[in-house]
Amino acid sequence: MDIENLCAFVSVYVQRSFPIAAQHLFITQTAVRKWVALLEGQLQTRLFDLMSRKINPPPLVKSYNPEQLSYLQR
Repeated sequence: MDIENLCAFVSVYVQRSFPIAAQHLFITQTAVRKWVALLEGQLQTRLFDLMSRKINPPPLVKSYNPEQLSYLQR
C-alpha cells in the first residue's frame, strides 16, 4: 500500500470529486482514479460507489472520519 494511494483516497473522500481531488494533489484525474483503483485492488473492496456523477462512499468507508485522516493531505 502506497502513501499516494491513501492520499488519493482521502482527497476524493473529502472533496467528493475526482477532478477536485486531482487539482488538490496537483496530478491528473486519471492518476487519481488509477491510485484509488490500485488501493481498491489491494483492499479487495470498492471504496466509492459512483452513481449519477456523485461519489457515494459505501457504509464501511463512511465510518472513517476525515479529520482522522487529514494528516495524509499535508
